[in-house]
Amino acid sequence: TFMLRWGQLLWIYWDAGRAKLRDPQRGWSFEGNALDAYLRHTFVGETTRSLLGDRGVRYATIVVPYVEAFAPVVACAAFYLGRRRVQRVASSTIILLHA
Repeated sequence: TFMLRWGQLLWIYWDAGRAKLRDPQRGWSFEGNALDAYLRHTFVGETTRSLLGDRGVRYATIVVPYVEAFAPVVACAAFYLGRRRVQRVASSTIILLHA
């Protein structure tokens, strides 16, 4: 069941990241700035938005789909290989996507 859970996690995040990268309206591009809408709904999001500023949010918008697609892959590989520090960093990155 452990592997099934990790497989599900991998699929959910990889698919979401891939969908954002393939968005025909390019909402997750520098011009689209879709991340700005997400950051307006929580305290952590508002704080992040104010720290990054408009330009930083636009650059982060480009990075998020790649992080969403590849952080779970890195986390799963790290768990498989027993790399504790990499596990923590990748898992924390996944959690911070939802803060």
